[in-house]
Amino acid sequence: MNQGDTFEKTMPVFSKTSITIDEAANAMKKQQEFIRAGLRERRLPFGFAAKNEASGRYNYYISAYQFWEYTGFVI
Repeated sequence: MNQGDTFEKTMPVFSKTSITIDEAANAMKKQQEFIRAGLRERRLPFGFAAKNEASGRYNYYISAYQFWEYTGFVI
């Protein structure tokens, strides 16, 4: 690469818009609870956790695009 050249990152093709906790944990070689806690505590920037006030349970969303941006993995 010569001075002044720019590097363009090629956008991968995603087969879906979101991924599961299990898929994220397997790709990152972490426990599922690590991913859940990171989303609940807003430490992982690729998704979020929403608490259902009636049941006290959490629902999780992980963006496939944001996961790729953060980890480099396409699921």
